[in-house]
Amino acid sequence: MNRNFTVIHGTGAMQSANRDNLKFVSAYVTDTRLMGVVVLSITWKRKSTNSTFNQFFYFDAEEFGLENYNSISGDDPLQLLTLENTLIGGLGSKKNFISEEEARFLVHHFSTYNEKFEKPLPDNKNEFDFLLEPVDLDLSTFSMMKKMSKPIESIYEQINYFLMRSFARDTLAVEYLSGGRPLAPYLGKPATLHKNSIHEMEDANGISYVCESLIEASQGFSIIVTEIILKEYHYEWQILGARTTSTLHITQTEAALMLMRSEFVTVYEVLNLEDFFPAFLNYALSFAKTPYEMGTLFIQFNPDNSHVKSKNFRLNHDVAGLYYLTELGQLIVAAYEETTIKKLEDRLAGKNLSPYLMLEDRFEFKSPIVYEFILSEFEDFFEFVIATEE
Repeated sequence: MNRNFTVIHGTGAMQSANRDNLKFVSAYVTDTRLMGVVVLSITWKRKSTNSTFNQFFYFDAEEFGLENYNSISGDDPLQLLTLENTLIGGLGSKKNFISEEEARFLVHHFSTYNEKFEKPLPDNKNEFDFLLEPVDLDLSTFSMMKKMSKPIESIYEQINYFLMRSFARDTLAVEYLSGGRPLAPYLGKPATLHKNSIHEMEDANGISYVCESLIEASQGFSIIVTEIILKEYHYEWQILGARTTSTLHITQTEAALMLMRSEFVTVYEVLNLEDFFPAFLNYALSFAKTPYEMGTLFIQFNPDNSHVKSKNFRLNHDVAGLYYLTELGQLIVAAYEETTIKKLEDRLAGKNLSPYLMLEDRFEFKSPIVYEFILSEFEDFFEFVIATEE
């Protein structure tokens, strides 16, 4: 799952955690395991001081394992909210509360992926090394997978998640979605599913689903056609069989054409950048934040992953809007639907940000352009647009 986030390092907890001094309070996991990532949060009380100690573990099932660790000591609710929003605000997730034993099991389970991917454990390991010991829970029952995964609500959602996990070579999730069956329709290098179209096919044996998927692996882009057979069991679906019927390698240009979509852009001049920036940070508290050389990108994701339910899935359909604030004081706002860009404009006008913003222009581009501007050497969006049109 390719969602950018900025890690905020907590303060006041950078010492070795004494397990005997910690009393378990609560723990939760996000229900995003089928997207390939999970955030685990554990809250403790220090017995000696009765102060709170919060731990956050960010797990990537595709290539990093236990990728990031953050902690906060103390009872500052704003600091905790900021860190939570930074880590889970872009995941489109819900929290599922779990026991101390389950939390300890997951930390150890996540760490085994670091061995598999040959990745080091995150910094400040001394704060969580007491959680790395094995815990006697049986993951083969998929009980923990169920707590880390949202309920499947449609056949299309089941198929899209199954293919997403198959192309990522995420064996555990594939088996979970197929009721324990060791299916392996895709045997290539781990890949990202960018786009998938599902077609129903009926024959003498019943209904099967033929999927045309655009994927990206380290060697480039491919179109994979997969035939899937599934069955409903008590309002849940299981994949009974899946096989790849064709593979076509394509160029980056061909892939770009397949992913082409309109981008609606509104450009504002920021009238007082020094006062505007803290106000905008508060507005964008739950957005993913990525600094660049010429400015800062804020990505607003949809509140859930309902785009996975679509018969025509696109990975980037989980993005509700982009906000790029330049060092020179331009705010570039972008969305992929005209109705969405109008909602973003209305939200900015309805907040305490409007006194700082002067509308300069609106654009509709036939293909996304904002990321190109961010990565270019241009400081002014209008100059960039003129240069690309020449």
